[in-house]
Amino acid sequence: CIELEVVDQVPPIPVCEQYKQVSLTPDGTALVSAEDFDSGSYDNCGPVWFKVLRGSQYNNNNELIYDGGCDDLNGDDSPANGNQVWFDDYAGFCCEDLGVPVMVTLRVFEVDPGPGPVSPYDMYNPNGRLYGKFNDCWSVVEVECKIPPLIVAPKSVEVSCDENIDPYQNTELMPSVTSICGYDLSYEDSDKIGDVCSGRI
Repeated sequence: CIELEVVDQVPPIPVCEQYKQVSLTPDGTALVSAEDFDSGSYDNCGPVWFKVLRGSQYNNNNELIYDGGCDDLNGDDSPANGNQVWFDDYAGFCCEDLGVPVMVTLRVFEVDPGPGPVSPYDMYNPNGRLYGKFNDCWSVVEVECKIPPLIVAPKSVEVSCDENIDPYQNTELMPSVTSICGYDLSYEDSDKIGDVCSGRI
């Protein structure tokens, strides 16, 4: 009688959605689950689980470094000093990400890492329960804000011929603007006065 111990020493095969567009919500933020970055990851012996972290750079210990973006959304996951952000069930994005490609790392596990953030000890220490049981792939995220700004024109006013109608100089003419991620305001005159000092601008 021979007893055999079968061991799976092959980490899972990660397959990421290479490019992903993320739209901000009305509060200027977006949370994207780790599963949303997956595009068919698999393991040769069973199911897979997912965690995600913003960033694609590794330190000298081969530990992924959080990129520091939108840290109020991505959380402080450690009681240690400083902002320690670990692999988690989601990644957060905000207005500061507009116009800048954001690299995201999807970590695929062959064993269930459990809910919430994952301690680096479990993944990088040889005695950790997740050591050698994961693999990474990367996605490039383009963050968009598809909600247009709301602009409300000021009420009609009478001005003299020599009065400054630049709204930055005459605040009575400045419209009210509401925008999720800020705005740039420009203006031009459309007048029907001609040579007579009366009319509509």
